[in-house]
Amino acid sequence: MTFDYFNYIVHIRKKYLEYFSKEFPIVDIGCGDGFFIRLLKEQGYSAIGVDANSSCIKKCKERNIRVFREDALSYLEQNQKSFGGIICSHLIEHIPNDHLNSFIRRCYEAMIQNGILLIITPNINNLGGSANFWNDPTHIRPFTLSSMQKLLSKNRFEIIRIGYDKDTKLSVRKKLFHFPLDIIRQFLSIIIYGIGGLYTEIFVIAKKL
Repeated sequence: MTFDYFNYIVHIRKKYLEYFSKEFPIVDIGCGDGFFIRLLKEQGYSAIGVDANSSCIKKCKERNIRVFREDALSYLEQNQKSFGGIICSHLIEHIPNDHLNSFIRRCYEAMIQNGILLIITPNINNLGGSANFWNDPTHIRPFTLSSMQKLLSKNRFEIIRIGYDKDTKLSVRKKLFHFPLDIIRQFLSIIIYGIGGLYTEIFVIAKKL
């Protein structure tokens, strides 16, 4: 059976849509293949994407997704008070430390009053999470719920909701060899990291005051 990535995105991302207004445009920074934007558009939201990767831009355009090939900081700086929502899915872990606060401030400045910022990033606090995180050489630093909360609060955002994405629970494969190993992995993740060790993503939803 072929893995249907778009339906997977629908399954794990649709719950976030209720926090955004259809009245104002949403921008997905680091939009990648554009599937989150496709979901937004199919649900009646006005959404565009920004990415610096030419292959991602090409894929988005093939899907008739409006997208801009630009540096995130430059784009946000040029579009102050323009968006009702900003999405950063698996982006913030790629941003150099000395640019982090500037990026969050640019997000704040690019949003209208009461605009919503959604950040999704890998959860390294599970068995294998840290190893998986560093398998991507473009990852610069991981985040925890605590470090994410401090970063956003420091830059004037009000945290609306923060936590582990329950739809990204560690999988249990049904094959005879994999099943017991996956059960052990889940059990040890809970023992070592607590209940949050069951999930592979963390998220923060914050509002511009």
